[in-house]
Amino acid sequence: MLGMPERLMQVDEVTDVLEVREALERTAAARVTALRRDPGVIAAELREPLDRQAAAMAAGDMATFMVAGVDFHFHVVALSGNPIAERLFGPLRDHQLRLARLVLTVADLEPADSFAEHLELGDRLREHDFAGYSRVLDRHLARHQGLL
Repeated sequence: MLGMPERLMQVDEVTDVLEVREALERTAAARVTALRRDPGVIAAELREPLDRQAAAMAAGDMATFMVAGVDFHFHVVALSGNPIAERLFGPLRDHQLRLARLVLTVADLEPADSFAEHLELGDRLREHDFAGYSRVLDRHLARHQGLL
């Protein structure tokens, strides 16, 4: 696939990536909700990757869909205003793209399900609902854990 790392992941790597990603993203979401960031700012930050993901899904372009999905999670971390978290999250990109490929192609899961969860994660952030965000994130990450 164009723009997609092709090397598959080992079980230990999947576990390691998910643990680090979950820690960074959950902590970022906690900070965003605790700071009660302006819902308009949150919506604006997440709009571009969500729009790109929706367009890619409609076009059947799974490579772009997966990149936009990874970008969505990066934007969540960026919203926290924690530059260290952003720097730590960045190197996970290739790992997450390979993981997305596994989830959406090898596991044959529906892109619409992942996209719906991204929309819901955005809603929970805008509503400053950390508990709700955590529940959706747990469900979202469970798709990846199911590969193990």
